[in-house]
Amino acid sequence: MVRRRRATVAFCAAALAVAALLGSGCKPTRAPGPDVAESAAVPEGLRPTEAPTPAGPDNPLDRRATAPVPAGFPVTDLEFVDADQGYALFQRCDQPRACRVALVVTLDGGNSWIERPLPFTPQSRVALRVGPGTLLLLRAEPIGWFVSRDSGRTFEQRPLQPPPLEANLTGPRYVHRCPSSNPACPAPRPVLAIGGDGVEAVRTAFPPVGDLTGLQADGGGTKLWAVGRHAGTVLVAVSADQGRSWIPAGAIPLGPSILGDPPILAVSSSGADVWLAGNGYGFRRAADGRWSPVPAMKDATDLRSAVALGHDVLLLAGTRGASTVTGDRWVPDAPPEVAALRDLGGGVVQGYLASGSADTVWLCRCDSPDRQWIRVAVMAP
Repeated sequence: MVRRRRATVAFCAAALAVAALLGSGCKPTRAPGPDVAESAAVPEGLRPTEAPTPAGPDNPLDRRATAPVPAGFPVTDLEFVDADQGYALFQRCDQPRACRVALVVTLDGGNSWIERPLPFTPQSRVALRVGPGTLLLLRAEPIGWFVSRDSGRTFEQRPLQPPPLEANLTGPRYVHRCPSSNPACPAPRPVLAIGGDGVEAVRTAFPPVGDLTGLQADGGGTKLWAVGRHAGTVLVAVSADQGRSWIPAGAIPLGPSILGDPPILAVSSSGADVWLAGNGYGFRRAADGRWSPVPAMKDATDLRSAVALGHDVLLLAGTRGASTVTGDRWVPDAPPEVAALRDLGGGVVQGYLASGSADTVWLCRCDSPDRQWIRVAVMAP
């Protein structure tokens, strides 16, 4: 009897020990700190304190969400800053000088949207422009410009004219136009260099490319390229001192084929790849400075934009959709409804629909060979 009682006690003790171990192993544990939704992927100072709208479908490549705006409002602007941060503007103008406008922001690539109150009462349609980081501009006629440096949390009002310097930061670093200080300057219009503070610097030297049609610098600003056309020839020039002086960098005779849309210049961030693309033609600059034709680009017609992704890859878009050129191969391997591109930097490209619909864009994570296209759509309830 005693031996049986001892066995029973030993069995119970062992069972209790196993149960304790299993119980402690199954309890959910987490380290102290913020929730996973507030990960370091969202920069400090941008993490929303508001509760976001629930995310869209489970497919991470097809993000469809409903924004917290009045029902029935159409989307007029949808712009991203990078792969995560973007803005959408909803507007309804039922009668003159009586518009209703709503602004929303996403910090997770379009999975959820947060409302940003406007600091003014709109009287007409509002224009949205995005800059680097957390810079956001709204142009509201006849009231003025509204500049935000914290993703739309707060705004500072500026007059309509002259435009605020921050407006220059929403475009390329080099432009071909009259300066704001002399908007009616005589031809030829100069090249302007845009500083980090938005200040315009007029370059007195003009690139020897005839009718200037394009400017693009590499990611580090080491070289600035210019393209133009003259008498049936595409001319290219390059500057190594930010547009203060120029040297010729190629002449490609094309004849009547360049009389339509101007040639598109595309320079990779590293500066190693320089491309010329046009209606049914393409050239790539070799290391020795010669321009080599890319026969495969004869199929790339009605082009609207091009982005040099680096590593001998060019991303194209036009009325026939988006495609890539890798070496000498043209492949229609991108969304067919994408007709225009905007390089966001860091290997991310935004694609716009040929239909002109503003409520949907495509985001390409193009920084790796297995490029990933993500469809982002936002709508009102």
